[in-house]
Amino acid sequence: MSKVILTIGILLILLGLWILIRPQFIRKAIHVLAKGPLVYIPAAVRVVLGVVFLLAARETRVTWLIVAVGVFMFATGIIMFMLKAAKLRDFLGWWANRSLVTLRIMGVVLAVVGGIVAWAV
Repeated sequence: MSKVILTIGILLILLGLWILIRPQFIRKAIHVLAKGPLVYIPAAVRVVLGVVFLLAARETRVTWLIVAVGVFMFATGIIMFMLKAAKLRDFLGWWANRSLVTLRIMGVVLAVVGGIVAWAV
């Protein structure tokens, strides 16, 4: 199970670097996800990843860190499910309208979090 966490960490690094290099990608993805019931896909992904992190935490070197990331992901996913679709679309739209510099910074943050997760395994 720790290999799953390592794989997720590497994927987060790659996604963060992709956003850093091509921030327009995240804008297009947000516009696609903001249509219809697709708006809840990020929430579902967060809940699933949170559960995976919590289940795999005991097999990692830095258990408390993986538990913390798992709890954060799970909680944010549940909160996103609690929001009405219109409110969630507004929030996604707000992110899509951020400057390219802000999106690039978020890409760097995502890559760093992915690196920390991969290191903790």
